[in-house]
Amino acid sequence: MGLLRSDRDAEAVHPVRDGDFRAADPLAVTSFDIWKVRLGKNWKRLHQLVYVIAPLPCCITPSREGDIFRLQGDIVRPLIYALIILILLLLRLPAIRRFIASRNRLGGRAARSAPPA
Repeated sequence: MGLLRSDRDAEAVHPVRDGDFRAADPLAVTSFDIWKVRLGKNWKRLHQLVYVIAPLPCCITPSREGDIFRLQGDIVRPLIYALIILILLLLRLPAIRRFIASRNRLGGRAARSAPPA
């Protein structure tokens, strides 16, 4: 632990980079079913923070390789991570989920009703 602490102290503290992990802690702790019951409607409100917290690590890379905001260094890996997170968050939008579900239903129905060759 001391080794990690000294490395972390040597770097400049960045509020976005360091705060995103602390902000995700309540989401991890309250992910269990018992917390859904205890928090009720507030559980959903709390877990909507994932839309704010998830992109934060992609904005400021934790390594010294680059910085997206300054377009310095190796920013390819953070951009790939940002693209993956964007796709996963977009898949959670209700309109996109309905579209995918309707395509799956149509695809399955068309395959079953096709006459045998």
